[in-house]
Amino acid sequence: MSFSVVLLNILLQLTEALICFYFYENITTLGKSNRRILYIILSYGIMTVLTLAFHNNFLINSGALLVFHTLIAHYVYKLKLKFSVVYSLVISLVIAISETIAANFISIVLKADSRSFLESPVRYSVFLVLSKTMLFIFLKIISDIIKKYTQKEKTNQIFLIYPLSLLVVVCTFCVILDKNLLSEKLNVLVTFTILFLTFSVLITCLFQQSSEKNDAELYELKAAAQKEEIEKTYFELLEKQNEELQLFVHDTKNHLSNLYIMADEPENAKEYIKSFVKNIDSSNQIGKSSNKLLDLIIRKYCLLCEKRGISFERNIHRSNLDFIDDTDLTSLLNNLLDNAVEAAGKSEKKYISLGINDFSSMVHINVNNSCDTKPISNNGILISQKEDKGSHGYGHKSILRTVKKYSGDLHWDYEEDDREFAVSIIFPAECD
Repeated sequence: MSFSVVLLNILLQLTEALICFYFYENITTLGKSNRRILYIILSYGIMTVLTLAFHNNFLINSGALLVFHTLIAHYVYKLKLKFSVVYSLVISLVIAISETIAANFISIVLKADSRSFLESPVRYSVFLVLSKTMLFIFLKIISDIIKKYTQKEKTNQIFLIYPLSLLVVVCTFCVILDKNLLSEKLNVLVTFTILFLTFSVLITCLFQQSSEKNDAELYELKAAAQKEEIEKTYFELLEKQNEELQLFVHDTKNHLSNLYIMADEPENAKEYIKSFVKNIDSSNQIGKSSNKLLDLIIRKYCLLCEKRGISFERNIHRSNLDFIDDTDLTSLLNNLLDNAVEAAGKSEKKYISLGINDFSSMVHINVNNSCDTKPISNNGILISQKEDKGSHGYGHKSILRTVKKYSGDLHWDYEEDDREFAVSIIFPAECD
């Protein structure tokens, strides 16, 4: 076996290690860690040594692949042993299928024995790229299916365009090789270009995956912080109610004394009682609807708007939002109302209107607020106008994430004449 083929074998194993790392990261929810990729590369390094030492012995290669992937899944990614064995078998089977398809395709196109191309660095490079590109496509589709049913998340298939495009390029190069249209030097140059493209595609997809995990972690941290804020508001409301109850007990004596005096004046007594009942109703800060979390969130912003001199109108005819997880509901309403409070607080009219209603078997959430500054957008996506854009603008992304998760639709509009910003979110009936 020539040095160039040995080097390509090492590249093959490294590429496969990155693809498998992508697969495991996609199906698990562990936090970021550089150790996991190091363990996988180390495992593949050992398998490379075994491959070279035993001259590509099929049984040894297959056995090592099954054992190492079972260990990786179980000990590195903390999966149950039965799932680790299943995933190990799936990966081994997909590797075998992709390599068989690639080898047969090249042998048919180049009219050569399926093993003869191993002695040609150029053809072996084509085999490497073709087989590993198919492996990546197969494992991405499988991992997305697993992710959809285990994590209940929708997957983004747009990144499949990169490996699919690479697949087309490799197949085209195979045809060019068959026709002998390029010189030996150009064949080598094109081969290196394809290898570079392969690693570029892998790195791009890994970077995209890492970005999605970062966004998910930020989303969870912000949701947790918002939940803590809601709990803090709840205890503040209880404390305030306790104070008001003490005042109520103290004032009740005075009210009873006044009613005793008005005993001979029925009309005045009625008006006095009506005013008294109205004050009692306004002191009930918690429990306006059957959804306690919704009540707390609304009351939080009632207090916030009161402090900032903002009129807060509520039109709630739908309080059953059980189809939305509490964390997601907290994040959605907090981000919507945070943005509304910030814009209304800087405006002249200072008002916010929140509506949650049923309409045509759909759930509508509407937020309208005064806004003196026209929002900036790019292709319909709102852009933060805060100075520190690196740490802001996340609220709108979080809203879009929640809407997408529950198959909803978001529309926003700005009326320059009225200086009013409006957000409308619709969730389909099947989410209910």
